[in-house]
Amino acid sequence: MSVRGRWGRTDRPDRVSDACPAEATSTSASKEMGQTKEKPHDGQPDADDALLERFRAHLLYERGLSPATVRAYMGDLKLLAQYSRETGITLLALARSNVRRLMAQRIEQGAHPHSVARMLAAWGTFFRYLMQVGLRPDNPLEGQRAPKRPKKLPQVLYAEELEMLFKKEQMTPKDVRDLAIVELMYATGMRVGELTRLTFDRLDLTRDVIVVRGKGGRERIVFFGAYAKDILLRYLREVRPRWMQKRTDHPYVFVSMRGTPLTTRSVHRIVRALSQEAGLSVRTSPHTFRHSFATHLLDGGADIRSVQELLGHVNLSTTQIYTHVSTSRLKEQYRAFHPRA
Repeated sequence: MSVRGRWGRTDRPDRVSDACPAEATSTSASKEMGQTKEKPHDGQPDADDALLERFRAHLLYERGLSPATVRAYMGDLKLLAQYSRETGITLLALARSNVRRLMAQRIEQGAHPHSVARMLAAWGTFFRYLMQVGLRPDNPLEGQRAPKRPKKLPQVLYAEELEMLFKKEQMTPKDVRDLAIVELMYATGMRVGELTRLTFDRLDLTRDVIVVRGKGGRERIVFFGAYAKDILLRYLREVRPRWMQKRTDHPYVFVSMRGTPLTTRSVHRIVRALSQEAGLSVRTSPHTFRHSFATHLLDGGADIRSVQELLGHVNLSTTQIYTHVSTSRLKEQYRAFHPRA
């Protein structure tokens, strides 16, 4: 298949699917083999809740993590708090054996290794905090290794798939906004949270530049081209003012039809709907555009250090996964078109 457009001519074979095992749903932390429940200590839930709230405030105000990151931490700690309530062992008294047992339960329940690793990281951060403030003498996760995570290459859209996604003949106001969102994500490599937090003071339409506030409060500069700028300007001139008529204006660029700032969940729904409408066979999420942005830059000969800066990666090793994607795509091309491959 070949396509002409903003990418020039591209040929590709059929994609080899790389399915990710589905994660089993969580069940109660109380289902333990041979363990007898203890009666919860008086006042334990209140004490544990106060401890978790103190930790949440530490992450948000002292470490300066984003609300989304803090919610992720607290979500992983819910299971630990539930275990504490059901066994009667306070968070301050949990032993290494308790934590290991709970981790084993999650693995037996079918939790994906990625989820287990993230959960252990959150728990470890919590216990280290308790040590720092003098509430625990030890970290029960000290030396505990997370289960090995299967290596999975990021899912990337091919040029013709992006063309199918971006091509629309007749557009409603909602279509204009949705297209502006996906064009901008692909043009800049922004994360979905960075896009929904985008405000006008960080958008420079004269120089076609965005100052992104990324993970850990780190700032970086990203750029966008004519395709993204044209549809973005149309959205800002024709759509957003109409939707803001009955609202007090606010600085967020992307809004719902009611004029409220768009949420990350809404962007996920938008991308899923556009993908289905375009008839794409690949499962597409907002992060797919970030993966595609990085891979296509490397395919085109961009320097990996430059791609690292544009993505906002602290470690080069995080960016290097995209070099593997590029190699994999080259191998597909070789196998598809070489007569004796």
